[in-house]
Amino acid sequence: MEFDKKFLNDDEFKNRTSLALNWVKRSIDITGTPGSSAYFSRRKLILKGWQKPYPETTGYLIETLYNYANYFGQKQYTEMARKATDWICSLQFEDGALPGSYLGSKKPSIFNTGQMLFGLIRAYQEDGNQYHLTVLKKAVTWLIDSLSEDGSWKNAAFVDGFIPSYYTRVIWSVLLSDKILKDERIAPSMKKALEYYREKINENGTVTDWGFKADEAAFTHTIAYTIRGFIESALIINDNSLVDKMIVPIEKVMKLRELKGKIAGDYDLNWRGNYKYICLTGNFQLALIMTRLYKVRNDIRYLNSALKLFEDGYIHQKLSGRNTKGAIAGSYPFGGNYLEYSYPNWAVKFYLDAYLALKTAVDELGRNSSNE
Repeated sequence: MEFDKKFLNDDEFKNRTSLALNWVKRSIDITGTPGSSAYFSRRKLILKGWQKPYPETTGYLIETLYNYANYFGQKQYTEMARKATDWICSLQFEDGALPGSYLGSKKPSIFNTGQMLFGLIRAYQEDGNQYHLTVLKKAVTWLIDSLSEDGSWKNAAFVDGFIPSYYTRVIWSVLLSDKILKDERIAPSMKKALEYYREKINENGTVTDWGFKADEAAFTHTIAYTIRGFIESALIINDNSLVDKMIVPIEKVMKLRELKGKIAGDYDLNWRGNYKYICLTGNFQLALIMTRLYKVRNDIRYLNSALKLFEDGYIHQKLSGRNTKGAIAGSYPFGGNYLEYSYPNWAVKFYLDAYLALKTAVDELGRNSSNE
């Protein structure tokens, strides 16, 4: 089977991803640390220019850098990943927590700690560094010890008093760490946590509190965070019924894309969307989820939809500018509701992840088809 998509050509893939990786490198070099700047902003009055390093997103950029180091055979990305991992480790608090917000923050964060686990796990898998393992153990222990009796995380939140459903990504990272740690507390505690957030799944496929604040429409960014956390956690513990529940919102998004020609930047709990802008990060995340489901369920519909969602965002990658060449904006149009007038490092992270996943899946499909 062939897909008539220019971005799947080898030269285009290498050119576009190289531009994005070079932008990531610039986002690190500009800070004078091994951490990536949270974003580059063109806002006129406040938070203009390059921002401080952001530990959370640097943490999960680590696995992206390793993926491309292995794919292209370029050691510079491995070195960037190793330095970023050591930097993350140096930020750990005495109790095992990792910080929220920008470099210099003394506030522990449940979600940010969970996201940095992805980098720590991958780094240890790559080089077996015992220092990374020690930091990983302490961080996981803190997350488990912070769990409330009902299975939720109530402390160290982004918004005080609000328990977001995108914490499913924390559950996923902790469960993933068990492949290394073999800690008997991990599976039962995370299954309990998963049940807490599972109760928030609505019949129409939306999930209560999957946005940044209660009673507000959720960006596709946090919608995708929530869905992927559920799916990956379910796959680890072999809970097929939970995967099935997450098929509902994914297929809803697929239908909306066909009906509207694009997906909205955010949706409320009744799937009423704001189609005035696209949350580009969310597009790439949802494309990544659909590519994953294609592999899991062997259903070509998911791959087709993933390609469409990815292309909707891919066409907006910046191809020029000293500080923007290779970057991805928060929104399209640029002044849209998600990180207006800014280029976040996590948009590039999920762009790179989705691009590699799609390229790999389609190339493999092509090889299999030619061998039949």
